[in-house]
Amino acid sequence: MSILIPVLYFTSVLHLYYKLVTFAGILTIVGLVLSCLLYIKGHVSPSPGVFGSSGNPLFDFYWGIELYPRIGPFNLFDLKTIVNCRFGLWLWQAIVLLAWKANYELHSANYARGEVNWPLTCCTLLQTVYLAKFYFWEDGYMSTIDIAVDKFGFYECWGCIAWVSNLV
Repeated sequence: MSILIPVLYFTSVLHLYYKLVTFAGILTIVGLVLSCLLYIKGHVSPSPGVFGSSGNPLFDFYWGIELYPRIGPFNLFDLKTIVNCRFGLWLWQAIVLLAWKANYELHSANYARGEVNWPLTCCTLLQTVYLAKFYFWEDGYMSTIDIAVDKFGFYECWGCIAWVSNLV
């Protein structure tokens, strides 16, 4: 966020706001492709730890094969944490701030004065506090049911890439 806030402050973001629907479509496809790659990786090269197939390919694709799929040298990068915490929730915050700034710019362009939309500002602040609480409590989150028990398949991978960031 320390990089995002100055960028949003000093640049116009209205053109990015108009492209959010296209961006949501791209994220939907990226989430589906990554889910397919996770399914293949789980069968071909599972990471150390909990993994296994149920015998039903559709269920395995949906629920996942590996609990904590890892990639990179020495299996250094945990995909579940990267996609869920670092990508999905960071993008959620970025889109919230982008939408708030775009609303300010749109109001400024239409009425020749920039005024703060207080209901949108309140919503932006509440979501920012919620996401800050998540990052403050991240160690606790890592022991919740969806991280500790659920395998990393379509519903978590695609959900964090395409759904969480599009809730805004």
